[in-house]
Amino acid sequence: MLITLGVRDMRKHLFVLGVVIFLCCCSLLQATIITIDDFESGSIDLRPTALTVPIIQNETGLAGVYGGTRTIEYTVFGKSLSGAGVEMAESLLIDNNGKRNWSTVELTYDAGGAGLNLDLSSFTIISMDAWFEHVAFDKDTVVTLTLSDGTNTASVTKTWDVEQCDLDLTLYFSLSGFAGVDKSNIQSLTVYIESDWYGEYAIDNIQVSDHDVPEPATIAIFLLGGLAIRLKKA
Repeated sequence: MLITLGVRDMRKHLFVLGVVIFLCCCSLLQATIITIDDFESGSIDLRPTALTVPIIQNETGLAGVYGGTRTIEYTVFGKSLSGAGVEMAESLLIDNNGKRNWSTVELTYDAGGAGLNLDLSSFTIISMDAWFEHVAFDKDTVVTLTLSDGTNTASVTKTWDVEQCDLDLTLYFSLSGFAGVDKSNIQSLTVYIESDWYGEYAIDNIQVSDHDVPEPATIAIFLLGGLAIRLKKA
């Protein structure tokens, strides 16, 4: 009898988990996503040779980049070039390991000057995965996203202060915040990153979505919550 009850309870728990997984999958399938850059195409390895002098790299024919072209501008500030650099290894990695420098990185997507001709009028969110590690805590980290329709531009800026170090997160930029640009005719998208002194940073998966897509951690919370509710009622 005890074994029978155990099997029945297990079936109930599995049923609840199955329903939760199904709902999460439906949410994922319903979302429309445009990838701006998955950082799996191209090759970036920039090492500065002088302070305050920008290094510019332009790559074309990139399969994982909307419009096929990525332009990156990298500038190092401070007192030393030691440990500074930008490279791509499954994500964009920005290093300021010399303790005496900080940097700016600007990523531009405009199809090599031809324009993206991107209609975002039915989309709600621009997101990117990010990891920030502060060490010196002397200045804020700044991430600015800029959209242009060829005539007008609009920017949204997010900052992280000294209390927010070693962050692994997804940055969300609501398209409602980009006032004054024609969202049905976006010609360029620019991401500007200003680092802290002696910080390490990573950026990955710049995407546009018409839906807040659940992250793996969110899905896990749903699953555990569903199981807890089922156990409480059992």
